[in-house]
Amino acid sequence: MLMEVLVTIAIVGMTLVPLFMTQSNALRGVYRYAQRLRLIVPAKNFFVDIFSKKKEQSDDGEKKEVEIEEKEITDPAAKLTHKKRKLTENSAFKKIKDLEVHEVIVRGTRGGRESIIGWVYKPERKKKAEEEKR
Repeated sequence: MLMEVLVTIAIVGMTLVPLFMTQSNALRGVYRYAQRLRLIVPAKNFFVDIFSKKKEQSDDGEKKEVEIEEKEITDPAAKLTHKKRKLTENSAFKKIKDLEVHEVIVRGTRGGRESIIGWVYKPERKKKAEEEKR
Protein backbone atom coordinates (compact mmCIF):
# COMPACT_ATOMS: atom_id res chain seq x y z
CA MET A 1 0.00 0.00 0.00
CA LEU A 2 2.79 2.42 0.90
CA MET A 3 4.57 1.64 -2.35
CA GLU A 4 1.45 2.41 -4.39
CA VAL A 5 1.09 5.80 -2.66
CA LEU A 6 4.74 6.65 -3.38
CA VAL A 7 4.39 5.69 -7.05
CA THR A 8 1.19 7.74 -7.32
CA ILE A 9 2.87 10.78 -5.76
CA ALA A 10 5.82 10.39 -8.13
CA ILE A 11 3.53 10.20 -11.17
CA VAL A 12 1.54 13.24 -10.04
CA GLY A 13 4.80 15.10 -9.40
CA MET A 14 6.19 14.25 -12.84
CA THR A 15 2.95 15.46 -14.38
CA LEU A 16 2.60 18.71 -12.43
CA VAL A 17 6.23 19.93 -12.52
CA PRO A 18 6.19 20.66 -16.29
CA LEU A 19 2.82 22.38 -15.94
CA PHE A 20 4.11 24.62 -13.15
CA MET A 21 7.25 25.39 -15.14
CA THR A 22 5.17 26.33 -18.18
CA GLN A 23 2.98 28.57 -16.06
CA SER A 24 6.04 30.19 -14.51
CA ASN A 25 7.56 30.89 -17.93
CA ALA A 26 4.28 32.36 -19.19
CA LEU A 27 3.97 34.63 -16.16
CA ARG A 28 7.58 35.74 -16.53
CA GLY A 29 6.92 36.68 -20.16
CA VAL A 30 3.77 38.60 -19.22
CA TYR A 31 5.70 40.47 -16.53
CA ARG A 32 8.47 41.36 -18.99
CA TYR A 33 5.99 42.72 -21.55
CA ALA A 34 4.09 44.60 -18.83
CA GLN A 35 7.34 46.31 -17.83
CA ARG A 36 7.99 47.28 -21.46
CA LEU A 37 4.46 48.65 -21.77
CA ARG A 38 4.90 50.65 -18.56
CA LEU A 39 7.89 52.33 -20.22
CA ILE A 40 6.34 52.78 -23.68
CA VAL A 41 3.16 54.58 -22.59
CA PRO A 42 4.96 57.54 -20.90
CA ALA A 43 7.32 57.71 -23.89
CA LYS A 44 4.37 58.03 -26.27
CA ASN A 45 2.79 60.71 -24.07
CA PHE A 46 6.09 62.62 -23.97
CA PHE A 47 6.33 62.34 -27.75
CA VAL A 48 2.85 63.83 -28.16
CA ASP A 49 3.51 66.55 -25.55
CA ILE A 50 6.60 67.70 -27.41
CA PHE A 51 4.67 68.29 -30.63
CA SER A 52 1.79 70.00 -28.84
CA LYS A 53 4.29 72.35 -27.14
CA LYS A 54 5.91 73.12 -30.50
CA LYS A 55 2.50 73.90 -31.97
CA GLU A 56 1.72 76.23 -29.05
CA GLN A 57 5.09 77.94 -29.46
CA SER A 58 4.53 78.48 -33.17
CA ASP A 59 1.04 79.89 -32.46
CA ASP A 60 2.55 82.39 -30.01
CA GLY A 61 5.03 83.55 -32.62
CA GLU A 62 8.08 82.37 -30.70
CA LYS A 63 10.04 79.78 -32.57
CA LYS A 64 12.26 77.75 -30.29
CA GLU A 65 13.83 74.62 -31.73
CA VAL A 66 15.42 72.35 -29.16
CA GLU A 67 17.58 69.44 -30.29
CA ILE A 68 17.46 67.43 -27.03
CA GLU A 69 14.82 67.55 -24.32
CA GLU A 70 14.83 65.50 -21.12
CA LYS A 71 12.26 64.66 -18.49
CA GLU A 72 12.24 62.43 -15.43
CA ILE A 73 9.14 60.59 -14.28
CA THR A 74 8.41 58.75 -11.07
CA ASP A 75 5.88 56.06 -11.99
CA PRO A 76 7.62 54.08 -13.35
CA ALA A 77 10.93 55.63 -12.38
CA ALA A 78 12.52 56.47 -15.71
CA LYS A 79 14.31 59.15 -17.70
CA LEU A 80 12.82 60.30 -21.01
CA THR A 81 15.01 61.87 -23.69
CA HIS A 82 13.83 63.42 -26.96
CA LYS A 83 16.32 63.82 -29.79
CA LYS A 84 15.78 65.47 -33.15
CA ARG A 85 18.16 64.61 -35.94
CA LYS A 86 18.49 64.70 -39.68
CA LEU A 87 18.27 61.62 -41.84
CA THR A 88 21.47 59.74 -42.52
CA GLU A 89 22.98 59.62 -45.99
CA ASN A 90 22.11 55.95 -46.51
CA SER A 91 18.49 56.27 -45.36
CA ALA A 92 15.71 55.06 -47.64
CA PHE A 93 13.86 58.32 -46.94
CA LYS A 94 16.75 60.57 -47.99
CA LYS A 95 14.99 61.55 -51.23
CA ILE A 96 12.23 63.25 -49.23
CA LYS A 97 13.31 66.78 -48.43
CA ASP A 98 12.52 68.43 -45.09
CA LEU A 99 12.02 65.16 -43.27
CA GLU A 100 13.22 64.99 -39.66
CA VAL A 101 13.65 62.03 -37.36
CA HIS A 102 12.35 62.43 -33.82
CA GLU A 103 13.21 59.79 -31.26
CA VAL A 104 12.07 59.43 -27.66
CA ILE A 105 14.23 57.11 -25.57
CA VAL A 106 13.05 55.95 -22.17
CA ARG A 107 15.48 54.37 -19.73
CA GLY A 108 14.09 52.74 -16.61
CA THR A 109 16.06 53.03 -13.39
CA ARG A 110 15.65 49.29 -12.85
CA GLY A 111 16.95 48.59 -16.30
CA GLY A 112 15.23 48.42 -19.61
CA ARG A 113 15.36 50.75 -22.57
CA GLU A 114 12.68 51.45 -25.12
CA SER A 115 12.44 53.99 -27.91
CA ILE A 116 9.81 55.48 -30.18
CA ILE A 117 10.83 56.89 -33.55
CA GLY A 118 8.75 59.24 -35.66
CA TRP A 119 9.33 61.04 -38.93
CA VAL A 120 8.08 64.59 -39.33
CA TYR A 121 7.69 66.31 -42.68
CA LYS A 122 7.99 70.10 -42.60
CA PRO A 123 6.86 71.50 -45.98
CA GLU A 124 6.73 75.06 -44.57
CA ARG A 125 10.48 75.39 -44.97
CA LYS A 126 10.25 74.89 -48.70
CA LYS A 127 7.54 77.55 -49.01
CA LYS A 128 9.50 80.02 -46.86
CA ALA A 129 12.67 79.47 -48.88
CA GLU A 130 10.77 80.16 -52.14
CA GLU A 131 9.29 83.33 -50.68
CA GLU A 132 12.70 84.57 -49.56
CA LYS A 133 14.15 84.03 -53.04
CA ARG A 134 11.49 86.28 -54.57
